[in-house]
Amino acid sequence: MPDFAGLFTPSGAIAFLAGIVARRMWCIAKNKYLDRVDPAGAPHRDSVKVIILAWGITLMAILYIGVQTQATYTTTVKLTRDVARCWQESYQSTKAQIEINRQNDLITRKQQDLQRDYDRDTADWLKALVNPPGELADESTNSPRRQRYGLEITAQYQTKLDDLGARFDRLVNQRTQLDKERAEHPLPETTCGK
Repeated sequence: MPDFAGLFTPSGAIAFLAGIVARRMWCIAKNKYLDRVDPAGAPHRDSVKVIILAWGITLMAILYIGVQTQATYTTTVKLTRDVARCWQESYQSTKAQIEINRQNDLITRKQQDLQRDYDRDTADWLKALVNPPGELADESTNSPRRQRYGLEITAQYQTKLDDLGARFDRLVNQRTQLDKERAEHPLPETTCGK
């Protein structure tokens, strides 16, 4: 059902009055022209029937256009509200998934940090094995001191790897839990209020 509250507006009234003035000016100009073309006859005047018919047609046209415009406006407002409600419903239905994805991205960044730590620790360990400090660098790789040094830094490196591995495993477990939550909370179908 259209809302006719906006049908008669100040701009509509001004347009209506401008139409009356334009119509009257047209009639005067037409009658003057006809009087010039046919000066011998009686002065030309618009008949009352023509004026009433013209006013009736004009008012019907204005009313029809106004009703159609108002109906279009009402439909557009309703559609805009429906679309806004649908967007809101869509957002609410995806909110849980958005949070799971945010947590998943955080885990991915932490895993990347752990990978960089692993790469850095491995590079440091290899550098220490190839270039031992001080006098050990001058000793043969088969010397007991150098081999003991190699075992010590390898044990330190292994401790770091164990810590990195445990932290990585915790992140994998968190990601598995997120995958489980995602499976338990699938995205609901957006119905847009239907």
